[in-house]
Amino acid sequence: MKKIITIVGCGAVGAAQLHHLVQQLIHDNIAEHFEILVFEKTSSLAHGVAYALDDHVNLLNRNAETMSLIYHKYDDFMDWLTKNKKKWHVAFPGITISKGKEAFLPRALFGMYCADTIQNAIIYARNHKLKVSIIFDEVMSIDKHNNNYQIGTRNGWKLHSDIVILTLGNLPAQKFGCHLSSEKFYHSPYPTQNLVNISSSASVGILGSRLSAIDAAIALHHRGHKGNMAFISRSGWLPAVRSPYRSHELKILTSRAIQEYVSAKNRDLGLRQIIKLLTKEVNLLCNEKTLISDWLSKPREPKSHFENEFKTYKSMKKIAWQSVLIAFNQVIEQAWNELSDRDKDLFDCEYKSWFMANRVSIPFKNARKIYNLFVSRQLSMIKDFKSISIKSDKFIVQNNSSAFEFDYVIDATGYSDDLNCIQSLLITNMLGKGLIKPHKFGGMDVDFDTSRVIRSDGIPERNLYAIGNLTSGTYFFTSVLELNVKHTYKVAKQIATDFITSCQAHRPVSIANCSPFFEYQNVMSMSE
Repeated sequence: MKKIITIVGCGAVGAAQLHHLVQQLIHDNIAEHFEILVFEKTSSLAHGVAYALDDHVNLLNRNAETMSLIYHKYDDFMDWLTKNKKKWHVAFPGITISKGKEAFLPRALFGMYCADTIQNAIIYARNHKLKVSIIFDEVMSIDKHNNNYQIGTRNGWKLHSDIVILTLGNLPAQKFGCHLSSEKFYHSPYPTQNLVNISSSASVGILGSRLSAIDAAIALHHRGHKGNMAFISRSGWLPAVRSPYRSHELKILTSRAIQEYVSAKNRDLGLRQIIKLLTKEVNLLCNEKTLISDWLSKPREPKSHFENEFKTYKSMKKIAWQSVLIAFNQVIEQAWNELSDRDKDLFDCEYKSWFMANRVSIPFKNARKIYNLFVSRQLSMIKDFKSISIKSDKFIVQNNSSAFEFDYVIDATGYSDDLNCIQSLLITNMLGKGLIKPHKFGGMDVDFDTSRVIRSDGIPERNLYAIGNLTSGTYFFTSVLELNVKHTYKVAKQIATDFITSCQAHRPVSIANCSPFFEYQNVMSMSE
């Protein structure tokens, strides 16, 4: 009998997981032994929050030529743009594509590519007699029954699955619970089209000062907002401006170097050693001496920050640092895994804000827009954020020394990886049953090598996997699509290898007459 694989959540990571599963099962000539179910609680596939059909001013923070849902094919998005212009040029008429030239394109355009990727995966599966069924329903519970799982949905369906892969994306969290009932408190800036309901003359506090906050401020300004806005931040860090990209292959801070250091010292890799190797890598690339201390200064006042960023935009040192930090993706998970808990704590307290500000940079175009808002004083920065409360239909934001009043507040602090704060009945259910457990450094605990979920008793659950932001404690940099795509490839390969090795088969539930399953034609219409 066929084994059933279930993917829970179908944003960009879920789309990548389906693609790699279909490719792997067909490549290994074992597709006839499987069926794939995909659960998605919204009415559209593959977009997720990050790449939803939204304002075109929301730009990707990476060059289009480095974006992909396909592991080892890093320019797949650019290839798709070149070959499928008829599919996207009507919605994005002002965009021209030129290979070899940096392009920071709308997030919604990448969402169209993601949707097309999943549709192509379904067609490819159908042509090879691999059944893929899409279920537009929310998974509310997962229970372990003998060697398989029972999945319960919001609409009351109970289905069995042999293998489950959680690609849940960014789940809502109760970070500012006292404001949940206020219509003037936005729990996310996305979709930014919803911000049209904010009065153009209102004062708006934007919690956060990184990518999501940048998107919120630009979207409001794009819609003609005239009222004052403020970034409300604990650290005051603003993102760096993306310099012209230079591809770099690590020469010093390599996987082998990390392994040799750990073996030779017979201990955990130290944070100091990583910084030392990073600095050597930068010096090698720019062919001149630079120190980490040059970049570890305290956050600048916003206008000074951007003026310095514009001034150093094309400097070799700046290009080298950004290129090396991007190349660091090659080993960042391994480096994080080898750090001691003490050094992880040190990084979180002393270096994380700096790292995120410099590693996750923004396009020059967006930086100029934000700089102009600061220059005009329509946008300001409130540092040392402490608390937020409501008084007489106004939001009162408190920092170390003052109180500030706003008509509206937008939470642009990003996702939460605290399982106890996440508003998800599925997560609550799985925690209660001991199927998952929190990781000390965020998200749920998973096995580093396989992405298998680790139960409350510390044992990996063999056929239950998790990928994405909810694995941040194990992999750290889970907000980067590139690394999540790598894990979808590894999980697909692991599932195929396990099957070939064990040659075990389990009886699947019959799905022939279940009404929530849609044929491929319906998937097409609902995703458009």
